[in-house]
Amino acid sequence: MLYNGMIAPLTPMAIRGVIWYQGESNSVLDRAPLYGHVFRDMIEDWRRQWGVGRFPVSIVQISNFKSTPAEDWATLRDQQLARLWP
Repeated sequence: MLYNGMIAPLTPMAIRGVIWYQGESNSVLDRAPLYGHVFRDMIEDWRRQWGVGRFPVSIVQISNFKSTPAEDWATLRDQQLARLWP
């Protein structure tokens, strides 16, 4: 629903790149290890939908200020970097 409502309407427009702001919900221990696959799939799908090749994707990493032991920010950030620079 989010894609269809917020991203799909933009695909007819020209694109030069994306700035991705990471949400906090992916930092929890059971989600962080899976994040890299989801992130990679999202980027590949967006590139397919726009049909303009490998446009750049920049990441705004949020601070782990006030995080808890139930979060794994290091794994999430490592996976972001690995997916952008394979």
